[in-house]
Amino acid sequence: MFLNQASKGDNRIAYYLLTVLSIPLVYFIGSLPIDIALRWSINKYDDIMPSAIDEFYGGNPDFSLFHIDKNIGLILMILIFAGVWLMLWLSVKFLHKRPFTSLITPLKCINYRKILFAFGFWLVLSVVFESILYAWQPDSYSIQFNWKSFIPLLLIGLVILPIQTTAEELVFRGYLLQGIAHFYKAPWLALLITSILFGLIHSANPEIQEYGIVPMQLYYITAGLFLGIITILDDGLELAIGIHAAINFFGAVISSYEGSVFQTDTILSTSYVNPWVALIMFLVAAVIFMLICNKKYQWKPLDALFSKEVIS
Repeated sequence: MFLNQASKGDNRIAYYLLTVLSIPLVYFIGSLPIDIALRWSINKYDDIMPSAIDEFYGGNPDFSLFHIDKNIGLILMILIFAGVWLMLWLSVKFLHKRPFTSLITPLKCINYRKILFAFGFWLVLSVVFESILYAWQPDSYSIQFNWKSFIPLLLIGLVILPIQTTAEELVFRGYLLQGIAHFYKAPWLALLITSILFGLIHSANPEIQEYGIVPMQLYYITAGLFLGIITILDDGLELAIGIHAAINFFGAVISSYEGSVFQTDTILSTSYVNPWVALIMFLVAAVIFMLICNKKYQWKPLDALFSKEVIS
């Protein structure tokens, strides 16, 4: 079973602490190229004030303000997570001494069809709900489609962006979910802790400042709970990987909004977002997805979240 994969390796608590504490360091090192690029632009262009860096990190991560192509900026943001991949791989392989794929599936092979299904189905749901919002408030939307920038953005969204989304899934719904479940033998507790941590690491996102800490933290924690639940019920991480990729692909390529962490040349852009409406729509989409997958994959009953049998 997925949650008992941690029992196959060396699970000394020191290894978990070393790995978790290494993540901020790796993230910091990975963010250095962004800082270097911003400061280089300030030195090169006279129209950029040094205070622009504070604005960038304070809630407006728009690379175009520094005369840096937005697609290049997106790549720099994504590549931060390549270090997380490497660090996690080294930890699982050489410290815990178990297969890296055990963070994704208890089976011999990763089910890529599930990843693609989750990605495609969630993307369709996102388009449907965004269409409802568009019909409700069309004046708040603007079309900014540009072939020249869109094609590279589309390729980045499909090929490079999954580095970031999968890294987060490997850390939270893979490494930490399995590790906490191994030590406490309580799936629900592992689910709750990882979901809260998932919300906390997004505290620095500009959406928090733009739309308020309460609705946005509820959104992030709810998303973490949903992704964790389907991981446990499906006994694998593939569906969560696909959904997370679809969520960020939609926000980076199809439809963006003011205050988003992704300041890219999406097809649509909206000047108005109600975070509470967004949360409700997310919950409705989550329920639809779970109902479909429950029938398609013959999931365990929901009480599996409270059963030690999914760990033993």
